[in-house]
Amino acid sequence: LGATLAFLQICQALAVTVDTFCHRMVSNLKVSQIMQEWNVINAVLYKVSTTIAPGFVALQAVTLLMVPCLVADIFEQPPAAISAVAILPGAVVTLCAIRVLFVAGTVTDKCIRMPALVNTLSFGRGTERTRQHVVEYIDNSM
Repeated sequence: LGATLAFLQICQALAVTVDTFCHRMVSNLKVSQIMQEWNVINAVLYKVSTTIAPGFVALQAVTLLMVPCLVADIFEQPPAAISAVAILPGAVVTLCAIRVLFVAGTVTDKCIRMPALVNTLSFGRGTERTRQHVVEYIDNSM
């Protein structure tokens, strides 16, 4: 459960990082600053994801093995003897691991939608070509 919660916090922190970048970009970043800050965000996302990948795979493998064990526990006992206390720990870890998958997916989804967000912004007259360059840069950097 501890590893699951740690992965959940890491994924939520990455989601907040991407959200903060989007907010800064919409509110007051100049076109020249967007590429520089995106490089930093992209490097952080890459480093964190490559660092936690082995543990993430192990967590998902344990979760996949835990589901059949939970099902076996339920069907092994007579209906009157099924105890929620016996099933609850495995169910909580499984649900938390599934939540980690969804949060990690939201980080990916936010990054995939980043070029479309940049493309909708207006940075003033004569910046259309530069904006298109930034959109292509972000799109190609993922």
